[in-house]
Amino acid sequence: MREAALKNGQQMEYINEPGFYAFLRNCEIATTLGLTGPSEYRLRISYLRTLLDPNGAKPFLDWPYPENQAPDEDWDDENREEDKSIIQMPESGDFLSETEVRTGRDPNDQLTKKPVVRLTTHSSGALGHPWIFNKYDDDYFPSVPHGHLRSRKKIKLDAYRGLTYDTGKNNRDCGRESRRFIAALWNSQKFRMLATSSISYFDEKNPKFNWLSQRGISNPRSLPHFK
Repeated sequence: MREAALKNGQQMEYINEPGFYAFLRNCEIATTLGLTGPSEYRLRISYLRTLLDPNGAKPFLDWPYPENQAPDEDWDDENREEDKSIIQMPESGDFLSETEVRTGRDPNDQLTKKPVVRLTTHSSGALGHPWIFNKYDDDYFPSVPHGHLRSRKKIKLDAYRGLTYDTGKNNRDCGRESRRFIAALWNSQKFRMLATSSISYFDEKNPKFNWLSQRGISNPRSLPHFK
């Protein structure tokens, strides 16, 4: 698989191999822990396929459902509008910068007494501003991890599917981040490490969390089943 360019002044086009497997592994872990349901898992895997280089060797994906069950918006590559966004790399060669910030959380809390690791994208996204990702974030919506728009913290980014929401306005849809931008996130080793740590942290802090209860579903048997 051709990896995205990392040199200054060049744009990142597709997800690279480490990014692909980190994305896939985090999707599987999140589903196993109950952070997401099977439908969201399918949507994320569908979107992951669109991040691959169409001219490269695609890694094998074990897809357990018929392709016609996958949503068209994330599955169908035909007639897709070309992604013309340009992601520029800084001289450092990394898409994100890392800082540590102190918070007012309980200093006796072993999970959060260390400085909070924060990543900020060097490039502005589709909404015109950089995204910030916190390693220790207690909020699961819209994904673990997720981004906060630097200029408006209540606007959040789904780090897997690129969807954006204004949580200050009843999760209003704010559009979608480009595929190149999401690929650039997962191509960053810093982001991959933060993503894995974020899921571990959230699971430790919320061991009884389950996507069913968050949607008000008390009886899993009432859900439709795939055959």
